[in-house]
Amino acid sequence: MSLAVLRARVARLVAAERASADLSIDEHVLDAALVFSRRRPRRVVVDLVGTGGWYLPLPADWVPGFSDVLEVEYPAGQRPPAALSPREWWCPYGTPDGEHLAFKELTPPAGATVRVTISAPHLVDEDATTLPQSHWDTIVKLAAGSACLALAAFYSHQEDQTMALDGVRHGSKAGEFQSRGKAFRAEAEAELPELEAQAVTAAGGEVSFAGEMHFLTH
Repeated sequence: MSLAVLRARVARLVAAERASADLSIDEHVLDAALVFSRRRPRRVVVDLVGTGGWYLPLPADWVPGFSDVLEVEYPAGQRPPAALSPREWWCPYGTPDGEHLAFKELTPPAGATVRVTISAPHLVDEDATTLPQSHWDTIVKLAAGSACLALAAFYSHQEDQTMALDGVRHGSKAGEFQSRGKAFRAEAEAELPELEAQAVTAAGGEVSFAGEMHFLTH
């Protein structure tokens, strides 16, 4: 699925005159993807190359304030994998060059491979997404709920202005969209605790979800 497909599915659920409300469906889709990412982040495995120092730059997928290091394997490629204890490293270690993975006592030699698994937000662009297909419906409901509530606020302002002019409150679009928005949100949010529990269980209870993220497109 891509941003274009998500946009179309949300628009069908919202079924509103979006132009008059200046509603950005994309904004609500990306916000929904962020909410999902907090509960089921993307797992990224990257091989870092030792520099001979006690800290290494984090991979390009690392997002400050969002990402966590889930596992550090060194030496990489052993059977079974040689996962380091979290007591042997810490992250992030900040320098003027950015955030790094630092080792408390270990110093991987130059050229050595350190395999790192991190959490990262899901990617969404016009052509593809890393959001898992099995949860697209939840993400679409989240986005539709948010969009409907935005429309409710828009129409509430319009209706207040109309009532001020003629003293009569006509059929309320604001009420309609508020009701629909709450219904979509309730359906989606009922599924989100289950997603979070599944994610923690799959990671052996080691995943934490932290920070904010507002740029999910590449």
